Amino acid sequence: RAVADAIVQLHKERQQEWQESLLRHFVKRSNPEKITNVDNATLVAFTEATRLRLKQGLNGYVDWFSETIDQIEKAGKYYFLENEWSKIFNLLKKELGEEHPDTLTTRNNLAVQLGNLGKYEEAANEYRAVYEIRRKVLGEEHPDTLTTRANLAGQLGRLGNYEEAAKELRAVYEIVRKELGEEHPHTLATQNNLAIQLGRLGNYEEAAKEFRAVYEIECKVLGEEHPSTLTTRNNLEFVLQKMK
Repeated sequence: RAVADAIVQLHKERQQEWQESLLRHFVKRSNPEKITNVDNATLVAFTEATRLRLKQGLNGYVDWFSETIDQIEKAGKYYFLENEWSKIFNLLKKELGEEHPDTLTTRNNLAVQLGNLGKYEEAANEYRAVYEIRRKVLGEEHPDTLTTRANLAGQLGRLGNYEEAAKELRAVYEIVRKELGEEHPHTLATQNNLAIQLGRLGNYEEAAKEFRAVYEIECKVLGEEHPSTLTTRNNLEFVLQKMK
């Protein structure tokens, strides 16, 4: 009996080693050095890698997936990415529940790909769902909640819903300014995006006010010749011209 058990155990260990070796092979095939070499064979290899990795369980799977798919994403294979993230989301929602951090990360990444494909309404719906859950579970001021809310605002802007986009961005801005300070890069980026949406609304006076505030801080923190400062100055000059 002991000999039989030892043989079974050895067989399991060798099978596991073989599967891990095969997984490494397909992961390597999924990540060519140049994104121009990403082709259908790369996508097939990635699909096989995901099948083998799932046999190891869901623990750490989302992080592994994000890292492994990097070259495919850089190559702009957004339809493939949408399909893959959708499959993972449905699996994690079933196995872990829709409020699990991995499920939310996956749903957020699905929204990213929908946005990349120009499916802005679908992307906004997914961001909104993630935002509502994160606000409930993590709180309104948690960084992940704020990031999702800002992403939602971006999609609303793409849909032409500038008023709601500006409303969401102003709410995010007030929180990050309180938590991080007005000179923090995240605060400035949010204020800049708020100014953009205000400009699109035709509220040039308010947009100019926000752009000017960002510009003055960037001059102080980054210097007048920094690319971000110059971009903000150009945006400010543009809305000032619109006011004439």
